[in-house]
Amino acid sequence: MATPVSLGRGVVTRSRRSEDPQRLTPFFRNVRSEISKAPTVYFTDLGFRNYALGLLGHLQRPEDLGFTFQNLVYLILREELRWSGAQLHFWRTTSKTEIDFVIEAGRSVMPVEVKYKEMARPTPPRVLDGFVEKYRPERCVVVNRNLRATTRVRESEVCFLTIWDLLLGDPLAGEPL
Repeated sequence: MATPVSLGRGVVTRSRRSEDPQRLTPFFRNVRSEISKAPTVYFTDLGFRNYALGLLGHLQRPEDLGFTFQNLVYLILREELRWSGAQLHFWRTTSKTEIDFVIEAGRSVMPVEVKYKEMARPTPPRVLDGFVEKYRPERCVVVNRNLRATTRVRESEVCFLTIWDLLLGDPLAGEPL
């Protein structure tokens, strides 16, 4: 049996290798117009990221708050999808249009856009237009700080959810994401 010190070191080393950072691969069906390489990185422990950047306890810049919010959504989605067989990706075109997350379950896809801001109206982000036109998902999700509403982009339903809706269950759909 290992001593507590060596066991502790082994656990920390293993955790860093297997958990942080996590690579999120791109979703693509057209190699010419969509990014098929260059994964995005998210963290299971934001403390590692913040410590490395010297931001421990000092998240004040909007880009840091936005990334942290998006990373939290990543962690929630990853946990929700863990045993479902669905895959989590992001989508980016060669013209730099990007959807934060794409949930792929068989042939169906669902884009999830994350906005760290207070929203007054359910105005779908323009980035959803291109994705909806190309892939025709039944449902799109916009995670934001305060707005709970539903609208449409073409034939796709767009649900605006708060982070609490993701954490506690999706009240607008009556079913998990």
